[in-house]
Amino acid sequence: MYQAKGRDCFFYIVRRWKSIVVVALTAAILMCGLDVFKTLRRWDRDKKQCEIDAIDYQDALKRADDAATVFDNQIEANNEEIERLQEDPILEFDIDKVGTSSVFLQFDEVDNGEGGTRPFPTGLMTLYTNALTDITDWDKVGKKGDIKGKYARELFTYTVDATGRTIYLKIHGKTEKQSSAMLESILDQLEAYTQTLEEDTRACFTYSEVNKYTKVGKDEGFENIQNGIRNTIRDLNNDNVNLNNVKAEVEYPVEPPTMPTKLDVAKSFIKYFAFGCAVGGCGMIALYYVLFYLNNRLHSSDELEYYTEANTIVYDSVKKSKLDRFIANKENRGLLYSQEEAVIRTVNNIKLAHPDVSKIMFTGIRSDEQIKAIKSSLEKTKDLGLQYGLEKNVLTDKEAFDHLKYYDAVVLVEKLDKISVSLIKKEIEQIQIAGKEVIGNLLIR
Repeated sequence: MYQAKGRDCFFYIVRRWKSIVVVALTAAILMCGLDVFKTLRRWDRDKKQCEIDAIDYQDALKRADDAATVFDNQIEANNEEIERLQEDPILEFDIDKVGTSSVFLQFDEVDNGEGGTRPFPTGLMTLYTNALTDITDWDKVGKKGDIKGKYARELFTYTVDATGRTIYLKIHGKTEKQSSAMLESILDQLEAYTQTLEEDTRACFTYSEVNKYTKVGKDEGFENIQNGIRNTIRDLNNDNVNLNNVKAEVEYPVEPPTMPTKLDVAKSFIKYFAFGCAVGGCGMIALYYVLFYLNNRLHSSDELEYYTEANTIVYDSVKKSKLDRFIANKENRGLLYSQEEAVIRTVNNIKLAHPDVSKIMFTGIRSDEQIKAIKSSLEKTKDLGLQYGLEKNVLTDKEAFDHLKYYDAVVLVEKLDKISVSLIKKEIEQIQIAGKEVIGNLLIR
């Protein structure tokens, strides 16, 4: 099966430049007419109404801009937070080598010296947890871990057990040594805080450090902190997507028509003319592109040579314009012959390539005018000693098919873009059934 080439398709479309231009100009004129109609309608509008419409438009535009600004401000705030989080050094910690230090602070009642204990201070755990979050100097803690205080706070967690007598402290650092130093800084500050409590309160409890522990390696708590930062970035990005979607739904008013100036009319005319040309021209090109692949017609000399395996010579049946001749010469990569030259060259080629052939049938011809024209040209090749017969298509003319037996070989005469490939195949099949060979082609443009 012959594979259509882009070059074949290109010239199939270019050959129809006249119809493309006609449709493009027609579309351009129609588009310009539509523009003139719209312009005349606008001229009929009352000037006062235009002024009222302009005021209403500006009011509606301001409301829409204000609504969009709210979303823009939130998006900008989200972007600033995302940028801050992306700079968080915690994300750069090696999760497999992170240092983790922890300790339990065990709070106990104090013996009153009479076989009992002093009453445990009410709200003591609240005082200490508030101190951990609000009073701790995180810059001092961060300095121990070579990290800014606000990030050191993110690395710290604590929990209070159900009895309300034990606080579990846990902090992470880049290294085991740094996490331990940061925890010690927190404990030192807690000790200093204890000394600020009232003497009666301090006398009612003691606390001790239990199960102090430091390790290096993966820690679920740190993974949660690091993943929490990443999840926050993801959520902010998703929020920005949603905000942009909602912002896109903000309804902006349609700009009201105004009284057009002469320059506006001229610009509009040019714009619609160009647009009409583009739509009409591109539409026809697209149509011919589809037809090229769907109409199954013969589109090139290469295609005819492919199916007949014989040399093809192309000629114009009628006089063409200079542009058509230029396109034809480019398409055939050389000189496009006249009808007489094409016939003579075909006969000469057969004489040289097939010296044993003496009788040739020219078939595929579909009109008496073509038979007459080719016969006139063949008269000028009598000195070559070959005999010729001009027959109509062997598929549609039984007499032509019956005459195949009187000839040594066949020359097909086909018309470009008119004959279907399936019919050419059937012609060749019928010729082969008759035991004859196609030794040349004449392709009429």
